[in-house]
Amino acid sequence: MIYEDLDVYLADFGVPCVVAGQTITGILNQADDVMQFDVANVQSRMFDLTLKTSDVTALVIKAKTVIVVNGVNYEVRQLDQPGDAAFTTCKVRKL
Repeated sequence: MIYEDLDVYLADFGVPCVVAGQTITGILNQADDVMQFDVANVQSRMFDLTLKTSDVTALVIKAKTVIVVNGVNYEVRQLDQPGDAAFTTCKVRKL
């Protein structure tokens, strides 16, 4: 696990995220991949939202949780804890 202050990592690129009335900091990135649904002629873009795992645990963030990122609503689709699990990457979609 990273033992440094994780807030320093989030300071430069972090944006405000609101979950259940609590404000935390996260980093939102648009994923490189685009999901195509040819049958319905729909295109869906997924985003990656990186949050401190301690925030994810404390706020019980899971699939279908709505997170307001910079004033825009997103729904969590999937969670992953890469590396040492200090951070959690949430696959989110814009609502």
